[in-house]
Amino acid sequence: MTIKKQLSLDIEKEYKIAKKLGRYLLAKIISKFPTSSEYWGPPKDIYEETYDWFVRSQAKDCNFQAHYQALYPAEVRRQIEDPKGLQIDPPWQFRRLLGAPNYESPIDFLVTISDGRIYSSSASVITPDDYLLSDLSREFDYNQGKHSIFFRMKLPQVSYLKETVAVLATAGGNTYWHWMFDILSRYHLLEKSGIALDSIDKFIINKVHLPFQKETLQKVGIPDAKILFSRKYSHIKASRLIVPSIPRNVPKPWVIDFLRKRILNDNEVENGEVISGKYLYISRDDAKTRRVCNEIEVVQYLETLGFRSITLAGRSVTEQAKIFATADCIVAPHGSALTNIIFCQPGTKIIDIFPPEYINPCYWILSNQLGLNYYYLVGKGTLIPAPPQNYNPEVWAKLKHNNRVDITVDIQGLRQILELVGLGI
Repeated sequence: MTIKKQLSLDIEKEYKIAKKLGRYLLAKIISKFPTSSEYWGPPKDIYEETYDWFVRSQAKDCNFQAHYQALYPAEVRRQIEDPKGLQIDPPWQFRRLLGAPNYESPIDFLVTISDGRIYSSSASVITPDDYLLSDLSREFDYNQGKHSIFFRMKLPQVSYLKETVAVLATAGGNTYWHWMFDILSRYHLLEKSGIALDSIDKFIINKVHLPFQKETLQKVGIPDAKILFSRKYSHIKASRLIVPSIPRNVPKPWVIDFLRKRILNDNEVENGEVISGKYLYISRDDAKTRRVCNEIEVVQYLETLGFRSITLAGRSVTEQAKIFATADCIVAPHGSALTNIIFCQPGTKIIDIFPPEYINPCYWILSNQLGLNYYYLVGKGTLIPAPPQNYNPEVWAKLKHNNRVDITVDIQGLRQILELVGLGI
């Protein structure tokens, strides 16, 4: 690249940053006007914790009603087992968690707000006194730590619903992991709260277009007639808004228990057909990203050890649960299919295969929670270096989500990791 072209790109980048900053500052000025973001500008400000807003709202003479209910206590948990791989030191994505092994999952709660609003497909929550509730308004890519709503001069036109509306939608709600651990878990918090589910007129969900979504909604008993898509209704004001908290960090035991009871129980495993073998390779050949380039070679080697290669496409959630519940060892390129390890029996061996450009320790954390034996294998290529101590969150977000690259598996490395597991030849 020529110096002139690089200079042009740098100038363009600086211009975009300045433009975004200018939009944020202008929106910030507008938010100070007495008008509400219901009509113009962004919310007045943000509360990081819903409980703090609730306490402040009760201390003021408000013309709205709010109720906060704690449902499950906070938990402090420690990682039990280090990830097992071929490197002397695991990649920095694991090490940063090993360096701080104690982590807290906050209180799980439910808040009911009269005249509350939700905004965007991720269903961010705005209070009647015009504050954004951060812990109920997840976004994956903040703009320099700021929610995207604070860059808006005007929000979409409001749809007014004189009904009781429960919020299940959240960022990432169309992926299998977030659907299972966030959306379905939020439904359980509704049940736990004691609110009569028949009293809820509408449920806000990102979108329902995939088989696993339809199947699980049927299992929990939400009828199609009560579903509103947040992707279609991007700004709603409800007479009564019911918002369960979004489970954070690794799923708590109550989340796992709920999913097991609703999707899989001991009788189903005992009486159901054993669909697969004890040793499984879960292929992503039907996926658009993160496929294994040399999968034929991988499968041929694994078959010599008694592995069976399967894909999960077209299988029901219950069938997938049975497959994982009866396996002793599962090898898979990193992807949503491994969400099903929640149905595995304690001691099951999991081998998680990553491209070097994208290493996400979520299944290691979950395996610790479940008592599984977790191993990882990094494909051929160069690992992304660890970010400096004071890194830019936006740059890190782009690195972290570089998750579309395919994987070339080192067969010798696969052989070595299976020897660690006790299956290699």
